[in-house]
Amino acid sequence: MAQCRAFMLLMLVLYAQAQAQVSDDYYYPDPALDTKEQEAVYSVLEAANPEVDWRSAYPSDLCSAGPHGVACDPDSANSSLAHVTKLSLGWVSDYSNNPPCSATNASFSPSILNLPFLNSLFFYRCFVAESRNGTFTLPPYLGSLGPQLEELVLHENTAISGAVPQELGALVGLRRLVISGSLLAGPVPFELGNLARIEKIDLSNNELSGCVPDSIGGLGALVVLDLSRNNLSCTIPSSLGNLSKLSKLDLSENVFSGEIPAAFARLIILEMLDLSRNNLSGGFPSIISKMRHLRDLQLSENPLGGSLPDEIWRHLVGLVSLGASRTDLVGEIPSSMGELHGLAHLALDHNALTGSIPFELSRLESIQHMDLSSNRLTGVVPFSADFVGRLGPKLRLEGNAGLCCGSEMTPSFAMRLDFGGCSAASMGQSLIDRGSIHGSHGSRPLVKSSLLLFGALLFVLVWCLNWF
Repeated sequence: MAQCRAFMLLMLVLYAQAQAQVSDDYYYPDPALDTKEQEAVYSVLEAANPEVDWRSAYPSDLCSAGPHGVACDPDSANSSLAHVTKLSLGWVSDYSNNPPCSATNASFSPSILNLPFLNSLFFYRCFVAESRNGTFTLPPYLGSLGPQLEELVLHENTAISGAVPQELGALVGLRRLVISGSLLAGPVPFELGNLARIEKIDLSNNELSGCVPDSIGGLGALVVLDLSRNNLSCTIPSSLGNLSKLSKLDLSENVFSGEIPAAFARLIILEMLDLSRNNLSGGFPSIISKMRHLRDLQLSENPLGGSLPDEIWRHLVGLVSLGASRTDLVGEIPSSMGELHGLAHLALDHNALTGSIPFELSRLESIQHMDLSSNRLTGVVPFSADFVGRLGPKLRLEGNAGLCCGSEMTPSFAMRLDFGGCSAASMGQSLIDRGSIHGSHGSRPLVKSSLLLFGALLFVLVWCLNWF
């Protein structure tokens, strides 16, 4: 027994020594930030918000004990050394509490060039209109941040004006370029076509003008291109059809003219296309039938003209939203649009569409909003009371004087949908038409309703005779 106890004691000692050795083997001190980079971060923070004493607030190593928006990685060759790799300025929320910028006195600092390992730079509402310093221009030296920079994001900096620096074309490692919600003016630089690795370009909500350079069409890795809400003009370059990886293209709210390029037929994985609020013409683009993954198509407020194609909708079964309001459309609504079973939003209002509303539209089980108002549609409305009740005010049919309610729709529905122009004769014909439509689709025919009404009257007559 004594030998057993001695053996167990020996094992415990050996285990404790092994654990101590493991702890020693796996203990690494926190890597220290390069002193030059530490000073550079202080300078950037002081420029963004001189009202904060950053050196007193964060006197220690900024990688191990710095503010939330400063992120570091160890040096690949020297594990005892760290480098700043991400810098995010501008308070976003409690969950992303980056160092706040001064509301009245923020500025850029060229010391940012002393962060040679920086791969992400983010400014949110740092340069705003009420600043004492007035408006800012983007410093050209941002283009010297180096090929390691992958993200440059400046969002809602409303005091940034001037041109997009052509020097940004030197950031050949860039994957995301977002400069939105500012006052940038002038052209989209041709030099942005040098960003061979870029996956997202968002220059939306600025005051950019001129033409989109053909060089953008050479960005083979581009997934998102958003140039919406600017003053861009000319025709849309056909070279954008070469962007084979493009998933989202938003050129809305500009002044583009001419036709939608036939080359867009090559954008076969596109999911979102927004060309609304421009001056595009040439008819409704049948080339979208090639975009089999399209979910969101917005063409409203363009003088497209022409009619809605009949043959394309069976190829767009994934479409969720279609906007074609105020596009000068004529002709009838194709019954094939009833094959869009995933469609949730349909807007064809303020056009010159004629004919009846296809019964097939009543089979759109996913529909949440339908606007066919202010056209020249006629005939019976093929929607049931349940359909009308489900959509409520999100069903818009007013402004079509020739429409009449079907037999299942009560006068209150007719009043809400503004069908006051239907005469008694046309309403009677509508009921006949409605009966034939229901009969062809398995619902009660009108003659059966008449028989039921006759039976009810006969019952009342017999009851009255018994009473007297």
